[in-house]
Amino acid sequence: MTFQVPDKTLRVGIVVDNPKRDLKGLILVAQKLIDDGYATVFLIPMYYQRTDIQVLNLDVLIINYARKNNKVLIQDYVLMGIKVFVLDTEGGILSTDSTDSPENWAKMFCEDGFPDLISGYFFWGRLTYEAFIEYSGLRQNRLSLTGCPRYDQGHPSWSKILAPKYSNHILINTNFSAVNPLHSSSLEEEKKSFLSVGWPEKYIDQLIQNLLRAQVQLMDDICYVSKMLPCEHFVLRHHPFESNYVYERRFLDHENVFVDGSGDIFDSINGAKCVLHLNCGSSADALISGVPSISLEYLNNRVMSLHTPLPSKISLRAKNRQDVVNLISKIDDLKSSELMEKIYRHYVKDYFYLNDGNASARVCDGLKEILDTIKSDTEELDTPVVAVKRNLMWALREFFHLFSRLAGSRLVAGIRDVLQPSRKAKAFSCVEVQEILSKIEAGKKVVARNFTGGAFDAQFCSIEVCEKQID
Repeated sequence: MTFQVPDKTLRVGIVVDNPKRDLKGLILVAQKLIDDGYATVFLIPMYYQRTDIQVLNLDVLIINYARKNNKVLIQDYVLMGIKVFVLDTEGGILSTDSTDSPENWAKMFCEDGFPDLISGYFFWGRLTYEAFIEYSGLRQNRLSLTGCPRYDQGHPSWSKILAPKYSNHILINTNFSAVNPLHSSSLEEEKKSFLSVGWPEKYIDQLIQNLLRAQVQLMDDICYVSKMLPCEHFVLRHHPFESNYVYERRFLDHENVFVDGSGDIFDSINGAKCVLHLNCGSSADALISGVPSISLEYLNNRVMSLHTPLPSKISLRAKNRQDVVNLISKIDDLKSSELMEKIYRHYVKDYFYLNDGNASARVCDGLKEILDTIKSDTEELDTPVVAVKRNLMWALREFFHLFSRLAGSRLVAGIRDVLQPSRKAKAFSCVEVQEILSKIEAGKKVVARNFTGGAFDAQFCSIEVCEKQID
């Protein structure tokens, strides 16, 4: 099937999973697409993608992942005539040999039938890119090694879009969303979420038990460290998908420990003395920003370290909680830009690619190259019909989505936010997008506005980004 629409008139949608983590990087992509001459880019909240995409009239959609649990949704988009690309938002910190190791990830992508649905894939680093060349079933000219746009802001060239929150602080980043979930009501629900994307049940059970133990021990040791260093200011930033309740309760009586999970991770890292963590991907964020990390390595074990092996390798490894105190006390003597650059090249580059602030530009270039390939490709994608279980829940969901398309997802979002307040964590506004755009010095003046459309000109959650028209 030839791709009929000229590049300069393309309407591109980008699904935003977690605004705290992803929004700035995806705005950089949107800005670059508009600078390159694309007509309109839509930033689409993940929870309302199905509703909004029905009315956005997209040519291209960049989604945040492709797994078993969203395959039917992806197929719907393809059957609508949309070219679907993947820019995975969780592709950097990978397992050694479990489900999300590069090789197993690529094999599962092929086995689950995604080569027939996905037009192109953008990769964080070389290891996953090469695994997909070998095992995914997608041709190499549909794969693009780009890096992840959200890490562009860690480069000095994009410091203007940062909004630093603290200075001279010690940042504690936790990573226990599997056992302290914000959006799930129980561990059983969280376990089902893991199972839905292909993780083995035995592995999940082992991981959850180890994480429960480690979370309690980490909080105990932070209490000890903060008491031993009363003049230091500690900021605990929990994972965006973690609940803050357990931390606020635990550190209520610790005056120099402040729990704050708001905002972008790079805003929290900026100005920090160091980052404390256990198997947290934010250690890579810190390294990219030139801030050293300390791993509470004595709390680690084989199950957890193999699940996320990279953070320990790029951090100072504390042998016990007193060692954490000692490392913090002499952290200024341990900082070395040359050493951190060496660590990045040796351990991180294969997972995150180049630390040059240009990942967003490479995504745009990669999109154009793959679309050019599709234009000259005479082979039509095979899109087999996937069976959908039609029951009462299916009927209710279909009714809900129909109502959303008619009334607008913004009205529905307001209702659902009252019923499920946790959903607000994945919401973002036109004002937020415009504030970030205003900090970017770009070739064209770009504006953000709320999208209205559909049969009744209703308001939707997606934000339209386009070139400002000069009167």
